[in-house]
Amino acid sequence: MTHISNRGLLTPKRGLFVTSAADGSTTFAAYTSDGSLALRRTEVGSLVPGSLAGFAVLDADPFAVEAPCLPDVRVQATWVTRCLAWSRST
Repeated sequence: MTHISNRGLLTPKRGLFVTSAADGSTTFAAYTSDGSLALRRTEVGSLVPGSLAGFAVLDADPFAVEAPCLPDVRVQATWVTRCLAWSRST
């Protein structure tokens, strides 16, 4: 994955892999967001049975779009604790 900065598109050599960027904003962020949650690593940061994970529904697959199109990927809905928290359509 490349990065678009105010100076333009960075080369892949200076960017991140999409998986690293996704981990940084999901799994790793969940572990560091709350000290008490960091102690329960099996319950946060992943979508597995028994976890406390929330998730977002996107209008495109960030693993499939070209780097310049990543900023155009939009959140369509967010879910927290099995409940719809926000939806673009409502």
